[in-house]
Amino acid sequence: MSTMKHISEQLLQALWQLDPVNATNMGVSGFEGMLPPVDPDERQHLFAQISELTKQLKQLLDSGALSASERLDAEVAIANMEVRMAQDPGSQDWKANPNWYVSQVNNGLNGLLLRGSESVENRIAAVERLLQDVPRFMEKAQHNLVVPNIPKEWIHVALQAVSGHERLIRNSIQPFVEDAVGPRPSFADLCEKSVAAVAAFGSYLEEIQPRATGSFACGRDHFERMLQLVHMVDMDAEQLREFGEQKVKEYEMALEEAAKSIDPNKHWTELIDEFKNDHPTPENLLASYLNEGRLAEQFVREKDLITVPEGQTWTVEPVPEYSRATHPLGYMRTSPPFAEDFHSALHITPIDLTASPERQKQHLRDNCYAFQRTIAFHELIPGHHLQACLAKVDVSDLRKYFRSTVFVEGWGLYTELLMAEQGYLDEPATTLINLRNALWRAVRVVVDVGLHVGGMSLEEATSLLREKVRMDHHMASGEATRYTMSPTYQSSYLLGKEQIVQLRSEYQKKLGSEFTLKRFHDKLTSYGSIPVALVRREMLAGR
Repeated sequence: MSTMKHISEQLLQALWQLDPVNATNMGVSGFEGMLPPVDPDERQHLFAQISELTKQLKQLLDSGALSASERLDAEVAIANMEVRMAQDPGSQDWKANPNWYVSQVNNGLNGLLLRGSESVENRIAAVERLLQDVPRFMEKAQHNLVVPNIPKEWIHVALQAVSGHERLIRNSIQPFVEDAVGPRPSFADLCEKSVAAVAAFGSYLEEIQPRATGSFACGRDHFERMLQLVHMVDMDAEQLREFGEQKVKEYEMALEEAAKSIDPNKHWTELIDEFKNDHPTPENLLASYLNEGRLAEQFVREKDLITVPEGQTWTVEPVPEYSRATHPLGYMRTSPPFAEDFHSALHITPIDLTASPERQKQHLRDNCYAFQRTIAFHELIPGHHLQACLAKVDVSDLRKYFRSTVFVEGWGLYTELLMAEQGYLDEPATTLINLRNALWRAVRVVVDVGLHVGGMSLEEATSLLREKVRMDHHMASGEATRYTMSPTYQSSYLLGKEQIVQLRSEYQKKLGSEFTLKRFHDKLTSYGSIPVALVRREMLAGR
């Protein structure tokens, strides 16, 4: 029988070959400038190899010969791979999601720009390799996509990414290369061919749009497999929906009570509307997030809430133009799990100066100072950045690869509760907006189940976000569209937070007077980013 180390190495190698862009962006060397295989036979061969390795992992797990740490690795890998292999082949991204192809190109190029550990020369060579492959890759997309399986909503997202590709080339890729080595006709030609190939794909999408009648809903079976096997949450879809609806009611009541204590004559929505008037200017939007991140880090260090590793760094940067359509506020790019450094970047979507004055004003209001205070630490310290750094220390490569969103997003949401408990959010504006954000995560659960199991339309999901969370239409539509592509992900925030809070209570009872928040947080984050259910089992068993 093969050893755990041998199987793990082979499995990861196959997974990276299947998704080399992700491998590169995770900090793995050897796949720079490569796009995923899109030949059906090649993909089938890799899936067969992954299936066989998963069977071998199960045999090892059943043999009882694994250490406690190896058992955790095997359990996480098996759950993820079995769910992945059980997915309907016709609904896999490479057959049903046109945005997958454009995103592979855009994310691959942008990831190379961000790969600071590589020399400029190596990054330019990788960019050239990727650009050379774009025409073939985009032509293959037209052959692979099964038009009746494509949701019309994903056509719209893909077309936005198509237009974003040209901006990425013109505004980022070409300046990066020209600043390093000067203008080169051969490179300019590669760029033009890439832009033309992606634009041709866009024309193809416009042509097939009337025939794209697929559903974005993953269906009950796949949704519950992910929920129960990958996330290890003991619920079915109906129980999850009821959980979300109950939490919505709880947070609505909490908001009403908090609003009464501030001004009994005003509804919480009126108060938040007033608080949103205190916002940055377009020029200092990113700088104000940077300041909030620094204040939060200082607070965490002073309270000694968790160990902050030496050498960790973080920055605040603009969201690349090509991905702003699906990230109306921004996103966090945490330290890659296989990179040696401990650097992350909080990407904030800047003001679109071509948008209407009303839209620009709304964007600034959505990024008001109180919102920034409640979200900066969620993303940075003690949130995602810190957790991602800690998840790389003394854990296996398998555990670095398989990251549980219930743990990752649950930890981020848990830090909002933690910082409120510690007095960081003690002003009326931050109190209300923090509760509003909690309500938003609860509504996400209802929308998640509704979109993928309950027959909810994108328009209905957008309306629910507007009605319950009081989002403007632009942001609500962008949020709901993103939810269609990530079943169970949106439920991860609240599910994980609730599990971590419960584990904290149980661990405190176990340790008694020896319990401290720092001890709990350090232990919790030492297992990597595996499902909270597994962490709970190990922590309460004393391992």
